[in-house]
Amino acid sequence: MRFQLQRTLLNFYQRENINELVKFFDDAVKSLLPPEKLQETWEILLKQVGEFKREIDVRTERTSFYNIVYITCEFSLMDIDVKLVFKDKKIVGLFFQPAPPRKGYSPPSYVDLSSSRRRSFSSNYLKIVRYQKRKRLN
Repeated sequence: MRFQLQRTLLNFYQRENINELVKFFDDAVKSLLPPEKLQETWEILLKQVGEFKREIDVRTERTSFYNIVYITCEFSLMDIDVKLVFKDKKIVGLFFQPAPPRKGYSPPSYVDLSSSRRRSFSSNYLKIVRYQKRKRLN
């Protein structure tokens, strides 16, 4: 099932083969998101995030009632998570949402982290600094 669905999704991304994907939908989802509406949604998404390039990652999550699959996809303008919610091997939810960043922030190569230090400031400290700056300006 998983391999077949993944192949269907790749076909959907690359060829926009809507009818193949709709076969996996639950009856309620089919009525709320018929092929024409899914096609329209996909076209709007492509206008916002650019052309589909590739699948990057697949993550899964399990709740008491549902299996959730996040497929992170690279588009030309940004990464998107395609969130598929399954119940009884049928898709009961389909969402397109921004993907989390691929990696965290790393400072530029010219920054020497060993020369920096962390300091906590209290609000009183900031008040004193402001007072001293005002005093110097006057």
